[in-house]
Amino acid sequence: MIVPMQKIQIISLKSNSKDFLSYLQKLGIVQLEPTNFNDESQFINDANKKSEQLSEKILNCKNAINILKTYKPKNSTKTKETITNSDTKTSIKSILGDIVSYKDDFAQIISDNDEIHSKTQSINYLNASIKTLTPYQNWNASFNHTTKNCKIILGYTNNIDKLRANIEDNFNAYLQEIAKVDSLTYLAITYFSTDSDAIFEYLKAQDFTTQDFTDLQDELNCTTPKDLIKTAAAKINSLNIDIQNLRDKMESNTNKLTEFSKYLSKSTNLLAQYQTMQMIIETESTCIFSGWIEASKLESLTRKLNPIDVAVIPIETDEEPPVLLKNPWIVRPFELITELYGLPKPKETDPDPVLSFFYFILFGIMLSDVGYGALLSIICGAVVWAIKPKGTMYKILMLMVFCGISSIFWGIIFGSYFGDFFTSALNININPLWLNPMDNPMPFLAFAFAVGAIHIIAGLAIQAFAYFKQGKWLDAIADCFTWIFILIGIGVAFIQPKIGMITTGSAASVLVLTQGRSAKNWFMKLFKGIGSLYGIVAYLSDILSYSRLLALGLSTGVIAMVINAMGMLGGGFTNVTGAIILTLVFIVGHVFNLAISTLSAFVHSSRLQYVEFFSKFYEGGGKPFSPFKEQHK
Repeated sequence: MIVPMQKIQIISLKSNSKDFLSYLQKLGIVQLEPTNFNDESQFINDANKKSEQLSEKILNCKNAINILKTYKPKNSTKTKETITNSDTKTSIKSILGDIVSYKDDFAQIISDNDEIHSKTQSINYLNASIKTLTPYQNWNASFNHTTKNCKIILGYTNNIDKLRANIEDNFNAYLQEIAKVDSLTYLAITYFSTDSDAIFEYLKAQDFTTQDFTDLQDELNCTTPKDLIKTAAAKINSLNIDIQNLRDKMESNTNKLTEFSKYLSKSTNLLAQYQTMQMIIETESTCIFSGWIEASKLESLTRKLNPIDVAVIPIETDEEPPVLLKNPWIVRPFELITELYGLPKPKETDPDPVLSFFYFILFGIMLSDVGYGALLSIICGAVVWAIKPKGTMYKILMLMVFCGISSIFWGIIFGSYFGDFFTSALNININPLWLNPMDNPMPFLAFAFAVGAIHIIAGLAIQAFAYFKQGKWLDAIADCFTWIFILIGIGVAFIQPKIGMITTGSAASVLVLTQGRSAKNWFMKLFKGIGSLYGIVAYLSDILSYSRLLALGLSTGVIAMVINAMGMLGGGFTNVTGAIILTLVFIVGHVFNLAISTLSAFVHSSRLQYVEFFSKFYEGGGKPFSPFKEQHK
């Protein structure tokens, strides 16, 4: 159900506004909203400035925490860092004091981490340079051994003979072979300076790769390959020592993680207060807040605030309130499906109680396997028990628990236990409680269409109920009940043709007489009424969409049967090799099939809600209720 909301104004003394905000944040039951205020207000300007400064500190704190987590020793005892209410009951003055004391810690951690990355990059560069220099290590000449008239080119080629003959024929140059590594020959070519451009172009055409170590010579202040390699190795050792010292320093700082996490939680709550201050109207002696609260909690809030000289005033308004859903625990996980589409508007009907029933049924029919359903429920239930998730994660996992139960039910109905595993691998025949869809697809298809028709009729009934609440009785009868009886009549016609035709014809007559009621003349009224009968095509198209129940139900079973057949190729449990093959194929294959079938069932069950069901009554677009409250991470 959608919880009724009340718009309120809260007036507090300016002198205790910050303490009041802390108390309001602790209560966590009011959604504060921006109010028209004077942009030149000093109160607002101060809040803006403090909010910007604190945001920067929080960002640094988050960065420092993320950095320290990467340096936490792997063999250290894992402790769950839980921030409790008592950890956040700290004054603004105390938090601001923490900002001053931690500011240098955060900056130093970030700086040390940057230095580690920088030194690591230097090591990578030096290692690559040593690898490149290695072929030249026995060449005792200096890279700077050049004169005004002579130059040296270093490099390598994979065709030394061709290069040697051609270069000596075309240029007055000396080619010295330095080393051979695999198919590559490393060379030093001495040539006259006047031939520089020509020889470079020629070598490029001959697939000769030049190598230049000028930058490395400048950095290490060496000229011979052997000295460069030796100096680079020494520098790498020095950098590794520096990095290890920095890592040790980081590791010692990891004991501050809990402390930093508490600070982050407290400062995040303080930031929320500063941001809230930007929504306040300020007078000479008071501050005025505007927001929304659950109507049922208004009296309780007034009682709590009266002793501290804070007034709460209910306001009548035409504004659209935020939306908060409250449903029984068994329905709550299915709220996720509605939230993915969009929350209902405040005056709409909450679809979740009806949606939960149909989603439960549709998902189970699509997966419809006892083994898969049991695995899905057990795995998701175990995760809920182990990690105690909240919010969206809790809803997803519990949704799968319920949908797994539905799959078990429909698996028994259709006789599917990991497909035909018990029959093919164990020679145990388990008959379906009703029918096997692969043996009798047409009755299954008829059943799918019947489920679709009931689903659509439920959507029309919800719309009719909404019309009744608004006092629109004619709209409910003309726009909803006519189609409900047409669909019922078509279904009955397959069993009792005469009764079905009378029901459909009567409802269609009402449709023709009422669908043109907005037109001004009788001709247009009749024309629009007759034209409305074309709507039956849309409804039949919607019902045909439920054939996907047959398609997905069959695909799950067929893939499971194929997996079982593959597993039995080795003889199954009749021999050791066959048993191993069957076990491996069973685990890998059925886990894969469970994953893709669950995803398909989730997507297509949601699609039937959004397109075929919601289109009959639901608009969505409500804004979620987001109370001003403390955040504990």
